[in-house]
Amino acid sequence: MGYTSVRKCINIEIRTRFNLIHEREWTGGTVSNICKRYGTSRKTYYKWNNRYKQKGIEGLLDVSKRPHNTKYKKITPEVEETILDLRLTKRFGCNRIKFRLKRIIGISLSTRTIYKILKRHCLNILKCQT
Repeated sequence: MGYTSVRKCINIEIRTRFNLIHEREWTGGTVSNICKRYGTSRKTYYKWNNRYKQKGIEGLLDVSKRPHNTKYKKITPEVEETILDLRLTKRFGCNRIKFRLKRIIGISLSTRTIYKILKRHCLNILKCQT
């Protein structure tokens, strides 16, 4: 799929949304019947209609669902150092590290977050001690 074919798909989507919105003015049909014909819900119709009224044709483009901001980052270098220390000295797994952090520092992290930190430092798999 080349660049031009992707561009055509985007233009077809915008054209379809534009036709969906203006079909009511052109035919005078009900929103329910128009939505059935286009295979969309009434909620989607009104969403596109409001976006079109606010932003014009640019409002018919897909909007990114990515969050605008990120949550507060709990992982400080001290916490990360504690996690690595528990892994290397005590040879604890993610679950035990999670409970120790809660007891020692009073911070609650998910096991997935702890695993990501260990993986970042290549300590997710421990070699056998000889």
